[in-house]
Amino acid sequence: MEVRGTGIDRSPEGLRVEVPEPVPAGTIVYVHVGQHGRVGSGYVRHCVRKGARHVVGVEFTQAARWKEDPEPIPTDAG
Repeated sequence: MEVRGTGIDRSPEGLRVEVPEPVPAGTIVYVHVGQHGRVGSGYVRHCVRKGARHVVGVEFTQAARWKEDPEPIPTDAG
């Protein structure tokens, strides 16, 4: 199953993504941030419905943790 989403925010330990369908808590996910070429894995900590979409909180595995980066991940939020 592949789900594409819009990044809301991130930290070295994880990120929040808005997606069109629910992803159950505990699901192991593979994350790819296109423009940054960043990849990693983590697991879904929570998934909350927000209107017609869902906000998913992902905690990275230890190997996937990102260092702080001065360049923010772009979002579609206006």
